[in-house]
Amino acid sequence: MNCCIDQLPLVSFEQLKITKIPSKKMMWKKATIVLLIACILLQQVSARDSDESSSSSSSSSSSSSSESSEESAKGRNKCSSDSSSSSSSSESVEDHKADFEKLFNDFADKYYDFVKSVNDKRKSVAKKFSENKLVSKVNNAAVDELKVKLTIKFGDDDAFKNIKNSEDAALILRYFKNTIVAITELSELILKYHSLKIPTAEEILIQVALKQCDAYELLEKIQKRFEDFCKSFGEKVRDYVKDLTKAERVKETKIVNWYEEFKSTDGFGNEVIKLTEFFSISQTNFVKYTIYTI
Repeated sequence: MNCCIDQLPLVSFEQLKITKIPSKKMMWKKATIVLLIACILLQQVSARDSDESSSSSSSSSSSSSSESSEESAKGRNKCSSDSSSSSSSSESVEDHKADFEKLFNDFADKYYDFVKSVNDKRKSVAKKFSENKLVSKVNNAAVDELKVKLTIKFGDDDAFKNIKNSEDAALILRYFKNTIVAITELSELILKYHSLKIPTAEEILIQVALKQCDAYELLEKIQKRFEDFCKSFGEKVRDYVKDLTKAERVKETKIVNWYEEFKSTDGFGNEVIKLTEFFSISQTNFVKYTIYTI
């Protein structure tokens, strides 16, 4: 069975396509530097005005100097206050952006654990299937296909070797798409033999062999562990949404609504679709935070 991405019934190509995420930049630093330069220039202007005021009249030198000094001090205090306020605001935005980006790492971390668990079980099933006596009696393309599919490691790509610690949304989505498609293909292939109404003699042997090799247990594990992953990641998003201020909730309506919909989503296919939508929301957030921090 040769299943293409856009032929999968549960996950279409459009739903799994890679979304390009803008690169992460510390834009708030640029804003802070510009503000500090403005404060320095304002201090220089204040000092120059003080000198001019001081030299304009010898009779009012003391008074003029005092007033100029006070204005300069106020200017410095105002600049310092403005700089501190802007820096604090920028840091707050950057911290919030970092909290959102951490969701990517949470996704990668938990999803990696799911894939690893499924891979361990798949490897065990593949070994038992290749050594099964019934399988040795069947020499056809169907058996060869099953052997090949069971042997392929999900997410076996050098690009994904450090995926567990990644915060790269585009790479994580690639990993998610790559592994979900592979897992879906294998699951459908196994289920095909399980649901045959009038199997041939060879197909019956394959059915029995798959049962003896715990292939159906593999499908149960995929479902159970994927549900665990969805629950775990959902809790991370829940905590993120819960910590949003009223103003932030207004700005981040999409992720708030996404979470409300996700927590009531049921079924592998629907959950996969909803999870891919998360990355579309993330793209909006990255653009928005970049604008806020310029």
